Amino acid sequence: MLHTFNKARLVDQNMRFVAAEDTVVLIEDGVYALLSDPELAQRPRTVAVEADLAARGLTHRTECETIDYRGLVKLCMDTDRIRNWF
Repeated sequence: MLHTFNKARLVDQNMRFVAAEDTVVLIEDGVYALLSDPELAQRPRTVAVEADLAARGLTHRTECETIDYRGLVKLCMDTDRIRNWF
């Protein structure tokens, strides 16, 4: 399953519903979760949208794997189940 989070507080509140094999994508203000939980960046299958990191000045403040919008679309197309946390 693919989980998208657009707010940091939603990451904190709902990570318990994310299985180890699930992919987490941090979008929009969801990238701020990387500041409050640095271990999140080390979690396998966690990615952040590069443009959202850049827009918030966080590009150089995290070790999280990044993707562009094309990569996000590909992830969505390659996944049979998506859960959006908005």
